[in-house]
Amino acid sequence: ERFLNEIASSLMMETPEMLYAEIGGGTLQVTSVIGRLTNLYYKEKAKEVTEEKVIEVKKDKDGVLVDGDSGLLIRFAGCCSPVMGDEIIGYISRGRGVTIHRKECPNIKYLESERLISAKWEQNAGSKFYATIKVVSSDDKTSDYINNVARNLKLNLKGFSFKRVKNDVIFDIVVEVSNKDEIDSAIRTFESVKGVEKVYRSE
Repeated sequence: ERFLNEIASSLMMETPEMLYAEIGGGTLQVTSVIGRLTNLYYKEKAKEVTEEKVIEVKKDKDGVLVDGDSGLLIRFAGCCSPVMGDEIIGYISRGRGVTIHRKECPNIKYLESERLISAKWEQNAGSKFYATIKVVSSDDKTSDYINNVARNLKLNLKGFSFKRVKNDVIFDIVVEVSNKDEIDSAIRTFESVKGVEKVYRSE
């Protein structure tokens, strides 16, 4: 009822009854009111969670990623692909649980700050993650060698592609890892390849 009062007030109506009358008369779409109700509910829920706790990424007994205390469902942001060992932050999304981003994710600045929440890894979260490593070379002849290096990593190779950008060749190498240390190790391996100018993890 409190939310309905807020919505009525925002529409310059004195009571929720006036809101119902507008819906019944067809001058106000019920979907519009439902959308406002949903936003108010999740905004309050986000405030409650952010004031009370830190999100802890773990797996439940069924292997589903959840927050350790609240049981909120967790998913990883595709824009920055966080892995175990990254510094992370949570974003409470509308109706979709908590989305985990890397703290340095460039998209954080576009998110609603009141929905951001501290987050940390549980030590035995035990997940597998995908990470994209970019390798920049000025030598076309390194492509076969870099491909071989990628295939010989002690990681599952999930993707390998490259493109020419001006005078450089940029490789996108997707690997499956358990933690950040495995990414750092792979980056050092590619950095040791002759002709490679730069290696970094994709944002």
